[in-house]
Amino acid sequence: MSQFDVYPNPAGRSSAYPYVVQLQSDATALNSRDVVIAPLIPLTMLPTGGTVLLPAVQVAGIEYRVAVPMLRAVYQRRLKGAIGDIRESRWPLLTAIDRLFTGG
Repeated sequence: MSQFDVYPNPAGRSSAYPYVVQLQSDATALNSRDVVIAPLIPLTMLPTGGTVLLPAVQVAGIEYRVAVPMLRAVYQRRLKGAIGDIRESRWPLLTAIDRLFTGG
């Protein structure tokens, strides 16, 4: 389990968001029962383009937006079967997190 790993949404098939990404640092996640995640929204569900708070990523060749304003914590044990990672989008993701918390 690592920062920027993508998992099937633990909410199951009833969720409109098929995947979530772990945004919490590996250093803090190792000692926690919970981790911070954000859902990935299929591009087709958004009426307009993205913003800094919704960075674009690709998972299995499909474009999604990471909904950073929808951060939440889940039990680590609920995240199963990582399907990949979005480490290549590290800087847009960190920029979005910074904007969310500092406005900067």
